[in-house]
Amino acid sequence: MATDCCINQLHTFLSNQDQQRLVIEFSSLHIKTFRHGECLQNVLLPYKRLRFVKTQDPTLLRVQVLDNLVFWFSFVFSAVAL
Repeated sequence: MATDCCINQLHTFLSNQDQQRLVIEFSSLHIKTFRHGECLQNVLLPYKRLRFVKTQDPTLLRVQVLDNLVFWFSFVFSAVAL
């Protein structure tokens, strides 16, 4: 399953102290945005890349959505949940 492969890549990335960034390419990327637990929007984007960047805090990981022609955005999530 593709999700298992991505999780394995993230675990390998997090355990490698020399690697600071990881880019994963997707044939399609489904993004759901939420506010206060309520779904605001569902977006399906073809052929997109996500860049994972380690932060100063080893329990947090920054994710940047690349290839977005309208606007660039990123978010941070807990790496402990992986």
